[in-house]
Amino acid sequence: MSSVDYESRSESDARLIYDGQCPLCRSFVSRYGLSSGQLELIDARHHPDEVRRLERLGCRLDEGMVLELGDERYHGDQAVRMAALVGRGRGPLSRGMLWWLSSRRRARLTYPLLKAVRRVMLKGLGVGPIRS
Repeated sequence: MSSVDYESRSESDARLIYDGQCPLCRSFVSRYGLSSGQLELIDARHHPDEVRRLERLGCRLDEGMVLELGDERYHGDQAVRMAALVGRGRGPLSRGMLWWLSSRRRARLTYPLLKAVRRVMLKGLGVGPIRS
């Protein structure tokens, strides 16, 4: 994990930067209770400055969402895992998925499949990569 670039940060200590055009990403954010509380949600497609900032730091948003908690930054499978640890599932299936993703090993093994599903969904919708 790298330290956060405080010069371009907002006042929130918890931020999730994700692809708002991706149905899978949107579902993850809403279904697992990530849209409430102190977590600031940022749709990367509407914030090219965030995309550029994160790319400079080595985080490509087409490769995975980014979760910033205080001075820690998590990307891809690590971001999903950390979000699962703080998420609140609605119903047994959602809670089961959060449990599954809360394991470092399971998140790392599952994330390539999630990325592949995302790519297929975006291609089917005619949505291109995130641009900075």
